[in-house]
Amino acid sequence: MHESINGVVFQDEKGAPPVAGWMRDGARFWDLVAEFELSSTQIADTLNVSRGERAVLNTLAGHLPALPATPVSTSNAETYRGWIGGIEGEMPAHWRVPMAWSGRSVVHRDDLTEAERRDVEDAANIYFFGDPAHVATYRHAIESCYAPFDAVVYAVRRLKVEAGASLIITGAPTILLAESIELEQDGRLVVIDTPCRVHVGTLTKHGAPAASFN
Repeated sequence: MHESINGVVFQDEKGAPPVAGWMRDGARFWDLVAEFELSSTQIADTLNVSRGERAVLNTLAGHLPALPATPVSTSNAETYRGWIGGIEGEMPAHWRVPMAWSGRSVVHRDDLTEAERRDVEDAANIYFFGDPAHVATYRHAIESCYAPFDAVVYAVRRLKVEAGASLIITGAPTILLAESIELEQDGRLVVIDTPCRVHVGTLTKHGAPAASFN
């Protein structure tokens, strides 16, 4: 599935809905740096993706990301939703909402029946990327079955993607912090098969963003 939202292009080859968004909260850049306990060596001053080139943010084995990568982890589902989750109250109408959780205590996903496993999986998807109010009774089960929740943080003060260039984000769930992002004509931020949230202070886009795919 391919989609363009607010200048970010999403390529999802696995059939899951694209999850990402711009959070224009530049005043919080340094607050978020402090929240994630980033040192000066974990914050890039500038990333410029030159005309027609591409840079990749991917922490999977064998890849050297274009920015310093900082792994982060939490056992709190609400915290994780705040890091990489969807927009509060929004979710596709076709998602299956399971019945309220039975309330029984579980400590590991192996404790679940097949039906319960399917319900918890659907509830986790809704909790993180849809409307968590629909599945609030599942929070403890989600944390017991899936925590710790992992992501990677990239921080850069100034990011520029020149004309015809691409910054590819893939691999682990991603939090991108930037004081400013500039996308030139046909410059693209491409998110492939991973949840991603972009916190940016100033976003400048020149012309309509490209929505074509390689």
